[in-house]
Amino acid sequence: MNFTSNQPIYTQIIEQVKDRIIRGDYPPGYQLPSRRQLAQEWKVNPNTVQKAFKEMEDLAIIVTPPNRPSIVTTDQVCLRQLKNEALVHSLQALCYLVRDLDMDLETVIDQLRQKYQVNKEEIKHVTDSKPK
Repeated sequence: MNFTSNQPIYTQIIEQVKDRIIRGDYPPGYQLPSRRQLAQEWKVNPNTVQKAFKEMEDLAIIVTPPNRPSIVTTDQVCLRQLKNEALVHSLQALCYLVRDLDMDLETVIDQLRQKYQVNKEEIKHVTDSKPK
């Protein structure tokens, strides 16, 4: 994982895990690697990973049963909230870009519809071509 210097590493780890949950790489109930494994993989201090996990537990993004590995929450309300937060963040960034480009909102909406349809068709094509 590549970290930037303008944000604490533990918050970047949280954002990375959230992103993987939202994309489905870490589905509900997914058993996360141990904190030590992740610290080695990401080349960070285990205490940094521990701090990120503690924060994610406090946010109910992950659950750590006693003497068991941490897992991604299965709470659908929490998962919908994560997705909604990601959408709001992306829309805010898009609004700033549209404003900076001085583009007409209707043009942006039309292009968004077109891109969404193309993406939807690409996903369907990939899904349909997978072996069953």
